[in-house]
Amino acid sequence: MFGRGRLGSGSEEGDPEPDLSPMIDCVFILLIFFIVTAVFVEEDGVPLPLPEDSAAVSAVQENSTVVITVAQDSSLGHDGKAIAMDTVGTLVRNAISQDEETPIIIQAHPQAPHGVRTRVYDEVRQAGGEKVTFTQG
Repeated sequence: MFGRGRLGSGSEEGDPEPDLSPMIDCVFILLIFFIVTAVFVEEDGVPLPLPEDSAAVSAVQENSTVVITVAQDSSLGHDGKAIAMDTVGTLVRNAISQDEETPIIIQAHPQAPHGVRTRVYDEVRQAGGEKVTFTQG
């Protein structure tokens, strides 16, 4: 049966050896199959009680931030409603009367006129707004 060894080897020196390549291929295929189909157990870690963010809780409880929006067409808004330039000072005074540390955000469209932004800022400062922040909207 194994008299000549591998095919094409014309020598009869030494013991004949069977070709193990197909068996090695089969072992690798089985190994890959078992690795792919293995179920990995995910163990839960120790549950830790995380502290709440005190700044976020206080901001949600107070909700005292005043956001004034300036649109591209120079119109102003607050809480989704259109407002006039004259009411900006009143809004800021009402918010500051409740809390002097009330942050005021002027959210302006990138193409809103600069003069309108400046006038809103002046109204906020004249009403006593200390913490004024500009953002793009």
